[in-house]
Amino acid sequence: MRLLLSLLVAPLSVAAQNSIPTEFPVDAVALAPASLTERISGKVFKVKPANGQTWRLEYKASGYAFLNTSSGFSDSGKWRVEGSQVCADWQRSPSSCSEVRLKDDTVYVKRVSNGEVIALVLQ
Repeated sequence: MRLLLSLLVAPLSVAAQNSIPTEFPVDAVALAPASLTERISGKVFKVKPANGQTWRLEYKASGYAFLNTSSGFSDSGKWRVEGSQVCADWQRSPSSCSEVRLKDDTVYVKRVSNGEVIALVLQ
């Protein structure tokens, strides 16, 4: 019986570890465009998506963004704020706009590619 239980629980724990957060934290709020711009402009963030990689994401005040990942991928492009979204026109990746919310002092972004909500940790 113990063996059967462990065989049933193991796949469930693996599935739980592989799930990605797709909802913003409770009480996270959208920012006005000027506030969103102020929160990210001229700043460097560390990001850790559910896939285990780490990213360095920089939003220059000049309107350029730079992305470097632990897998060796890098990209750059122009960024802008549209409403409560941050948009990027990347050179290598598809251009997109992502919803952004704030809870406490943490900025959260919902990735367009897979719906994952990631935290931008200020460096």
